[in-house]
Amino acid sequence: MLKTNRMTQHFVENIDPALSHYTFMGRDTSFKVFPQLGGSVQDWTYNEHPILVPFGHSERSLQFYREFCVNGVLFPFPNRLEHGLFSHEGEKYQLPINEPERNNAIHGFLNTRKFEVVQVKNDQISLCYHHRTNAEFQFDFS
Repeated sequence: MLKTNRMTQHFVENIDPALSHYTFMGRDTSFKVFPQLGGSVQDWTYNEHPILVPFGHSERSLQFYREFCVNGVLFPFPNRLEHGLFSHEGEKYQLPINEPERNNAIHGFLNTRKFEVVQVKNDQISLCYHHRTNAEFQFDFS
């Protein structure tokens, strides 16, 4: 008989909504998806070995995540922009400085956004985020 790695999932609600998440579990692997932390994947294990840095599910872990973007989606820019400046098609743009000690804009901002849960199945989750032009970022995207 062929064994499959069928997954199951369940939602874990937390007092702090940012820590609420979906837990996916299969025979060999498990991971958690946090819609309010930019749809980040946390606590991924394979054969009981951590693949990603463990996430403590506490206020301290939440602060660490927000500071270092651990396993977060680094978008709309993945690195540091000196002085928060960039240009596109000859026009200059200023982004908010979120690494003030170095005067940089760093790692975008999706890691702290609440993603909409579009669909959840036993083995998959679909999330979406819609950004509309504002002072933080001057372009629409989804």
